Amino acid sequence: MAAACTGDGVSLAPATTTAPPAEGVPWSQALEVAATRRGEYREVVAASNDAAGAVLSEQWIAYDLDVPYVDRSIAVHIDQEDEPVTPTPTRDNPSLRYIYTGDTILMWHPNAAASCGTPWVDMPPELVAAATGVDADALQGLEPLEILQSTTDPGPPVETDERGSVYSITAPGTTGLALSILVSHPELADSLAAEERTAEVRVPRGDGPVEIAIDLTDVMADVAGTTAHRPGLHPGSC
Repeated sequence: MAAACTGDGVSLAPATTTAPPAEGVPWSQALEVAATRRGEYREVVAASNDAAGAVLSEQWIAYDLDVPYVDRSIAVHIDQEDEPVTPTPTRDNPSLRYIYTGDTILMWHPNAAASCGTPWVDMPPELVAAATGVDADALQGLEPLEILQSTTDPGPPVETDERGSVYSITAPGTTGLALSILVSHPELADSLAAEERTAEVRVPRGDGPVEIAIDLTDVMADVAGTTAHRPGLHPGSC
């Protein structure tokens, strides 16, 4: 209790305390994650950033840069008519899966078995380029790691709480967009490549993943429906 004198009497009032501000989590922790040679991450494209936002697609990427090895499982949750896909694709039962090991690219697609006798198809780099319009090396890129590595000093965090610290950094304009969108809309891809967008990076306090959030609302409005397309199997890829 603290005593405060008021004239001839004494008034007692409870002492007030202010909790010290949470200590910021250093950006160096994000750089340590980005330097990891082996790990995995999950990428989500949602209609909004709140809990009720519909998830349009997910990717689970496991990698080992020393092999090299990249395992990319893709779950598309909205079909071409914007209706939910049933049964819901998961990591263990994806819509599409790619495994990259150096010059070898294997693709898993549920419809491949009918024409190829197996859901797994060998996709040589030249066939990948012909089918997607994208160089095979681009498919092995690990975008979140590249984003973190591009910024050595983001300045002070814009927010710090018990969960960790949030930093605001710049990222290429095409960040977060599926390659299918960039291939289907080359003019949009070119214009976005010359732009930058803001990424908010939450560096966790203690154990936990680094989280990167980017608002793609403006871009998705231009390509509405494109990300809903189911991944296709290029003819003659058996």
